[in-house]
Amino acid sequence: MAVAGVAATASVGYGADRASSPSASASEDSLAAYRNQPVTWGACTDGDLAGIAGLQCARITAPLDYRAPAGPVVSVALSRIAASRPDRRRGVLLSNPGGPGGPGLDLPGLLRDVLPAEVHEQYDLIGMDPRGTGGSSPLRCRLSGYQSSFIDTLAYPYDPATFEDIAARSRDVADTCARNIGPRMAHFTTVNTARDMDLIRAVLGEKKLSYVGVSYGTYLGGVYATLFPERTDRIVLDSSLPPDWDGSYHLLSKAVPAAMRRWATWAAAHDDRYHLASTPAEVTRRLFGMIRSLEQRPLEGLDPGEVRWQLRSAMYDLKKGAEYVVNLRENMRTSEPATGAGPDFPSDPPTEGDDAFRSLNMAVTCGEVGRLSPDVEQYRREAQSARKKEPLTGDLVTNVNACAFWTHRSAEPAVTVHSPVGALIVQNEWDPNTPWEGAQRMHRALPASRLLTVLNGQGHAILYGKPGACVVDRIGAYLGSGRLPVKDATCKLPVPSP
Repeated sequence: MAVAGVAATASVGYGADRASSPSASASEDSLAAYRNQPVTWGACTDGDLAGIAGLQCARITAPLDYRAPAGPVVSVALSRIAASRPDRRRGVLLSNPGGPGGPGLDLPGLLRDVLPAEVHEQYDLIGMDPRGTGGSSPLRCRLSGYQSSFIDTLAYPYDPATFEDIAARSRDVADTCARNIGPRMAHFTTVNTARDMDLIRAVLGEKKLSYVGVSYGTYLGGVYATLFPERTDRIVLDSSLPPDWDGSYHLLSKAVPAAMRRWATWAAAHDDRYHLASTPAEVTRRLFGMIRSLEQRPLEGLDPGEVRWQLRSAMYDLKKGAEYVVNLRENMRTSEPATGAGPDFPSDPPTEGDDAFRSLNMAVTCGEVGRLSPDVEQYRREAQSARKKEPLTGDLVTNVNACAFWTHRSAEPAVTVHSPVGALIVQNEWDPNTPWEGAQRMHRALPASRLLTVLNGQGHAILYGKPGACVVDRIGAYLGSGRLPVKDATCKLPVPSP
């Protein structure tokens, strides 16, 4: 999703937030002043948002720490497209685009365009920039261009020769964030964002909240349903994470072998087009031979770790995967040996919006994922073991990173989703970022939910692509009537042709 904000409020300072805090100390209910604050909708003056027809913007104030509501506060930016049929209006439909760290003020426009008209008729479509990003008191690690590119890569294979250097660079990123943000970072959490969602519900005068969440937004929605089941109405989870953080990253490599087998079978069946090999086993053997060759003899512009990470995603899209491997083969044939100078990191720092995204992403991820350890040698052992089990990406998702050195863990434990509320979970069968197993696990954590699987569906985030009528109509029917399918269901796409 595009970075979005509200003009003149994209960088609300910590001191300014504290000064504008509602006085709740005199109230028996320490959050009453927050719940009763007025919300004033007006034109969205940010350039990207101003072009979305009917979109209005506003902001509310929330406590930095809900356990100490009289203390510092954060500002939360909101957007709205009002229901098109006031006579049919039944409430609000809040949304989250994923991340963590993704701003979402533009999401109501996308939902209006993608979902059936009956959804917009019945709901005010509400977007928000979650605390810490976009126009909502953005966190700023103030990373350099080099640091930003380093953490963006996320594709450092385990190598005894580089392990200590990667650990040192990771520590530098963590130290920079700790120095420039400090201990308040511990309050930028999934749990507090879910509490912000409930505050939005209260401020807008709604008894219950309906919700659409994509990717990380599925976990956020599940946490809301766990904390506030009696206030949860109809929720749609698109491309689901598992119900706990700890399982998220291991699923990335765990799902790769099945995707690899599917892709190799398809590529072999179309050997007349791609000339990779005529059997799945030979396709796989040649591919790993190319990877080993790159690692033994690096070539200019072809970093082995980056190639393996890109292959992981490419495998889930049959045609794009084959095209990627064909191009890789040609580039390996024509590229010069690497000079040893290493990657060319940009010197310019990231934009404020990009820095906020990365900062919040790390604050939430590093603060909440329980498996992360300060024992650097544990990462070495895990990476070595993981690559033996899954040679394409196992070490890429387990190697040492900035989270190993994170000093401001979340102020409260992460929530494992479990709730009695109903939900519609929609999931592509071949999603490279949130594998299908994660959706199955979320389904079990929400026993009243239904899982709608798009068979042969490829890619991440169904609503961001070109969702077919089968999926869109099911989502619209559920949000419109509240009735879930009687049992789990499927939509089926054809197997892609070359």
